[in-house]
Amino acid sequence: MPQDNASRVILSSYLLDTTLDSFDDKSGGQEAPAARKNMRSAEDEGLRRKFHEILGVDLTAVPTINIGTVEAWIGELGPDLSRFPSAAALANWLGLCPGNTITGGRVVSSKTRKVENRLAAALRMAAESLCRDKSYLGQFYRRIKMRLDGPEAITAAAHKLVRIIYALLKKRVEYDPSHFEKIEQKNRQKQHQRLARQARELGYALVPKTATGAVVS
Repeated sequence: MPQDNASRVILSSYLLDTTLDSFDDKSGGQEAPAARKNMRSAEDEGLRRKFHEILGVDLTAVPTINIGTVEAWIGELGPDLSRFPSAAALANWLGLCPGNTITGGRVVSSKTRKVENRLAAALRMAAESLCRDKSYLGQFYRRIKMRLDGPEAITAAAHKLVRIIYALLKKRVEYDPSHFEKIEQKNRQKQHQRLARQARELGYALVPKTATGAVVS
């Protein structure tokens, strides 16, 4: 997608700075001077504002989505998502959803198809970083990782990020963590109801703890 010259210059500057930092890390192994760190911090803030201007939404507000991820998004897609009728279509284009192989009316394989895409790689890196995040998305990643192996869990989390970003850009709304906190609260309520039902089926009853940790008699 065509971009204005100012946007191209800013993106190129970011890529050059990232490359130089990588070279410094590999060659010297010494910590960058404080002045350089402060300069990069100011540059990142400038890029964040510029990207916000381009997209109409601050995507860095989404947990683990950083300047590099947004730069990859703009470089691959830009702000116009009209060619993707849904978030699922975009996730499929990025190779971040199962590609079912059907034989005789039965699904015989659900492997994710391989896609060489800079944005897909950036989203997978963001998804993997959710393992240390304390937000709803971090809890989501840790929950699915209990059921899936590493690569599958990363793909599922990256797919979740795509759906969130797609919704933000389509609706032109900022990321609101309180929305996901409500979802997590509902998930906890459902979990409690499920455990209570299982306990009843086994002839037991769930007993809540007091603030000190002792069970209520």
